Amino acid sequence: TIKRVKKYEVQRLLVDADYRSRGIGRALMKFAENFVAEQNVVVDDCRMVATTFSALKEANAFYKAREYTRVEEKMVGKMLMNTYGKTIECGAKGS
Repeated sequence: TIKRVKKYEVQRLLVDADYRSRGIGRALMKFAENFVAEQNVVVDDCRMVATTFSALKEANAFYKAREYTRVEEKMVGKMLMNTYGKTIECGAKGS
């Protein structure tokens, strides 16, 4: 059988340095995850992904702390990028 996966991507999530460590990033990610969970799609899995530069240590730690796992590492130009993913329970499960 073919597994049906719906992918949702977070792009360019950034909290200004003056406002970090106040739960803003966590709240934004929770909002995005809840949005995905509420989608009425018939698939086997929903997957959230986010990509960040590997040099941004705080950003990489942020995704890891939210139970995202690194699913890809690739060079974009001269920059190494990490893509993180997490399965989210969503919508009506297919048969």
